[in-house]
Amino acid sequence: IIFLRYMLINTDIQKYDPVFLKYGQKIFSAEYIKSLRNDILNNDYEHLLIPQEGFQEDVCLNDAAVLIVGGKRGGGKTFVMELAPLRFVDNSLFSIHGFRKEEADIKRGLWNTSLKIYNKIAEPKESYLTWVFPSGAKSVYEHLQNENEVDRRFRGVEMPFILIDELPQITFKTFFTLLASNRNTIGIKNQFIGSCNPVGPKHWLHQFLSWYIDEDTKEIIPSRNGKKRYFYKYGDTISEIFWGNSKEEVYIKAKDKIDLIFDDKLREQGRSPLDLINSLCFIEGSYSDNKI
Repeated sequence: IIFLRYMLINTDIQKYDPVFLKYGQKIFSAEYIKSLRNDILNNDYEHLLIPQEGFQEDVCLNDAAVLIVGGKRGGGKTFVMELAPLRFVDNSLFSIHGFRKEEADIKRGLWNTSLKIYNKIAEPKESYLTWVFPSGAKSVYEHLQNENEVDRRFRGVEMPFILIDELPQITFKTFFTLLASNRNTIGIKNQFIGSCNPVGPKHWLHQFLSWYIDEDTKEIIPSRNGKKRYFYKYGDTISEIFWGNSKEEVYIKAKDKIDLIFDDKLREQGRSPLDLINSLCFIEGSYSDNKI
């Protein structure tokens, strides 16, 4: 649970797991983390960077390429979205790109939340809505108000970690345009995290997440909450996506489409056709998960 390393620099008592410590690895014990979480519940916010047990911890540990966090208001979705990328901020070339549809909503949402998390570990450049970490890594916040300009604005831009607050506010096309820029050459795993409140059956996001939703109750199926799925998009509509429970299953379904674009250049780079298939996970949080 590596997010702890930032705020425990000045902590007098640090309890490490003795098994890992034997090999020179400083890993905080579960008991110690629990004690720090209790501090927060007792209104001691010195340890605010600890993900809460359950929903927040599940989000921070999840490695799906596309991770969507949902549930009704009050679960701490925006907060945990901004905790998740901290594991990469020691890389000087790393960048976080946070988006919201309306420019006016950025300060009220992502930026305001980031003030609570990053203010002790990074330097704010408020006029640019940017944080700069000691390594040189950055977290930048921008709007998507004119979606017709999104392709022009971000064509060729590498964005290894993307956050979108209120994902349902953007279109299916914009979502996949940004996803195409979710790539990097700095040696880390890309991730795209979006937050959402419940949406109606006609919305593209409802259809994108339909595997997770009970169509009778319109509620998330508990046994599927937090399960990983795999997909390959081959067209311009929500129906033009192959789905499966593994990359191999998707490849069997999409082989004709994938083989058309998988060329010698990709092979020379050591890539596999399976690399063109994305993983998806949906995790639902609730107000009761947010003990603070």
